Amino acid sequence: MAAAMAGAPDPAPASPPARSPDPAERPPEPRPEPPPPVSAAPPSVPAALPVDEAPRPAKAGSAANPFSVEEIEAEFARLLGRPLDKRN
Repeated sequence: MAAAMAGAPDPAPASPPARSPDPAERPPEPRPEPPPPVSAAPPSVPAALPVDEAPRPAKAGSAANPFSVEEIEAEFARLLGRPLDKRN
């Protein structure tokens, strides 16, 4: 029996069972490429008024300024549901 074994090639040594590599030993997964940067569109410029249309003049007095005392008093009176006390 030893003679029959002498002519046969040696069997390959048994390799260890395949195991998943340790997460610390694994190479990092490739990251997806980021999308290309989006160029900002230039701000839209409002169209100029036609030449034949003149700009409207501003309202005269306190009505032109929403932060005037008269406008603030009128707004409070409106919100409170009271008539505006016009002392002047």
